[in-house]
Amino acid sequence: METARSTLPLAALALAACSSPASVELGERLRDGRYTVDGVELPSSRRVELSSKLLGAFQYRTAAGDVELEGADVDVAKLEVVVYETRPGDAMVSFENGTISARSKTGHPVALAHLRGTIPRSTALLLSSDAGRLALHGFAGSAEIRIECGKGPVQVADVRGDSLRLRSGSAALEMRACRARLARVESDEGAIDLEDCGVTDLEARSAVGAIALRGGEYGRVSAESPEGTILFERCHAVSASARTVSGDVVARDASFVEPPTFRTVRGKLSP
Repeated sequence: METARSTLPLAALALAACSSPASVELGERLRDGRYTVDGVELPSSRRVELSSKLLGAFQYRTAAGDVELEGADVDVAKLEVVVYETRPGDAMVSFENGTISARSKTGHPVALAHLRGTIPRSTALLLSSDAGRLALHGFAGSAEIRIECGKGPVQVADVRGDSLRLRSGSAALEMRACRARLARVESDEGAIDLEDCGVTDLEARSAVGAIALRGGEYGRVSAESPEGTILFERCHAVSASARTVSGDVVARDASFVEPPTFRTVRGKLSP
């Protein structure tokens, strides 16, 4: 382990803005509990139940709304979505080809928001929300799971897949009991916390938040946070690299096959 005495070439971190749903016009906003699209207020909202067979993939995008999905041994996805509209019954919601969309009967704006439900556990996922909680549980065998969130926590538990790509803006990002060949975990302002995970190739990046690996087995680990503390606790890794400017790097009851590379400018190394 070594402590660097010069500025580190840390990678610049930026969270790309999450896209609005294709069925929703640009300018979608949720303010004071009211949805507006291009300045048009959508005072009416309702829950819509949907079901459909999925052919391997599902994607959902919203500018504001929680997304909570459970993987299960089922053939048909059963979901409930909240739709905002100018008047009751104006929006027509469909669930086809792994995508939920909505359109207005009268040509007015509509917006899809909160989503929850159960889908086949091996489904590949692409989920994004500008503002809201994103939570997944019980998925296995997915080729790829990709989550992007602006404001709101990301919580992933008991998920097993080939590739996990998680991005969060201003809230915490948590992984519990997850398994993956490759994981890319990034946050602008929130902390990153992995507990009892198994990842062959892990990269974790946070601009200001702490990064913690608590328990679990890892192959290669690369962790970077200019301001946050980086913690390895009760975990094992083949190789590990941790870089920070003002944060500490702590290894507590952790083991490494290769000598780890820990660097900090103004922080401390422990041990």
